Amino acid sequence: MALTWQAMIPGFYGMSIVSYVIGQFFFNHPVFEYLTLTGFLFMPVLSPLSCLIFIQIYQKRVLSWWYKMIGNPIPDEWLTVLNATRTNATSSVAPSNEIKSKH
Repeated sequence: MALTWQAMIPGFYGMSIVSYVIGQFFFNHPVFEYLTLTGFLFMPVLSPLSCLIFIQIYQKRVLSWWYKMIGNPIPDEWLTVLNATRTNATSSVAPSNEIKSKH
């Protein structure tokens, strides 16, 4: 489902082109001028949003921030995943003595 949504994002580019052609050659109306720019602006907004929605760890992280903001408790099954990713991200530093010179 995520690939389907990300494949549909460039459709806003086509919407912008169609609205530009209609606005230039058929009907000169401000709505088509706004649709042209709006279609181009939706693409860089929707791409990161689709990652936040469809990648599970990002989704849980954003929803945990939302739960903290509104004062609801974070579900217990999320805490193990969120804490595990936080500790693995900070403790996975490679030791510096593994690189040896070949002189």
